[in-house]
Amino acid sequence: MGAIMTTKEMIIRDLDKDILNNPNHITRRLFTVYIDGSYGQYEGWHEQTKEFVTTHKDNKKIMRQFVIQEFCKYIAQDGQTTNGYAQKVIVNHFTKSELETLNEGLISDTIDHFIVE
Repeated sequence: MGAIMTTKEMIIRDLDKDILNNPNHITRRLFTVYIDGSYGQYEGWHEQTKEFVTTHKDNKKIMRQFVIQEFCKYIAQDGQTTNGYAQKVIVNHFTKSELETLNEGLISDTIDHFIVE
């Protein structure tokens, strides 16, 4: 029988370095499912999020704040922990440069998901 993974180990397992440059990484794909509202968010989530992204897609600062907040919520929900703990594990797992690469990828994934041009 295998050892039980800690919450931190489960989060890190989902954040292997391939997540940084692979838009098809499973965690990035599942984040897109989350951001779409398919994780049991409140009614109207999808429409509100689409409107938010459409309005702010060209504002890097606002989109960065949004994806950081929502990615931490997603990881916390998936890992059954708090948003703050999820964020702490994420920040400690990556370098600053890697975090920025991840943020850029998540922004791109989010915009691509909601904006059909």
